[in-house]
Amino acid sequence: MSFLPHDLHLEILKRLPPLPHVLASASVVCKAWHGVVNDPGFLRELYRARGAAPVTLGFFHNSDDLPHMFVPAGDPASFDHGSDDRRTEWQFVDSRHGRVLLSDGWDHRFLVWHPMTGERHLVRAKALDMPEAPNGSNQVGAALICDCATEDGEEDHGQRPGCHASPFRVAVVFRHPEDDSMLASVFSSLSGQWCPLLELPLVWKVRSEPCTVVGNVLYQPLVECRILAFDTDLRTLSTLHRPRCGNVRLLKVDRGVLGLAGVQGFTLHLWARDADADD
Repeated sequence: MSFLPHDLHLEILKRLPPLPHVLASASVVCKAWHGVVNDPGFLRELYRARGAAPVTLGFFHNSDDLPHMFVPAGDPASFDHGSDDRRTEWQFVDSRHGRVLLSDGWDHRFLVWHPMTGERHLVRAKALDMPEAPNGSNQVGAALICDCATEDGEEDHGQRPGCHASPFRVAVVFRHPEDDSMLASVFSSLSGQWCPLLELPLVWKVRSEPCTVVGNVLYQPLVECRILAFDTDLRTLSTLHRPRCGNVRLLKVDRGVLGLAGVQGFTLHLWARDADADD
């Protein structure tokens, strides 16, 4: 493949669907394709041409042991979240449909950032009086919700044109600093405001684990095998039981329902919640 002109490589790869597993396979065909597929400029053009969610092979993290917030799976990629305040230490919180949710940890601000296009929106949350900002190790959970979901609640896996430009919401749940209760609110990019705080008397504390979003519901792990459910459409808070199975993680599974993965010993257990379940 190396004998082909560079422009011909580009023309071939531009015809691939912008899906992570397709591009990952293409990147191992030859060195030329590996270089093209891991070029941020090529990914931006592919994304714009195909009208789909941007494809970036890699992951974000909050570790102090690595020099960059984003670790690419291939060649190094450089992204700038564009904040004018270089003193702010943004922490990764969540990502959805090509957007990334960051938190500054000091002034209770969120940054909704699109690495591939550079688009960014600053969301101020000081009015919520959160005791601390979400960082994966405290009593606060937060998630980014993209409003380009289909009517039945299923997401289109990034295939809808203009998904990156659709309205978004930022949902937060946190434990009241003095009372035994959980508080929740959601910010809408359409109104530019947070909804009134919701409160649910609750004795269980938040587990220091990531929350997950299924449809428009944020699920936050709690202690004692409980899960907090925040429906951002109906503006309701409720709790449900989960199986007891060692180290667990919440996830979204097929048909748009809540799933759970747990490990006991050397066995991986998987569950899916019945969509009609009451608890």
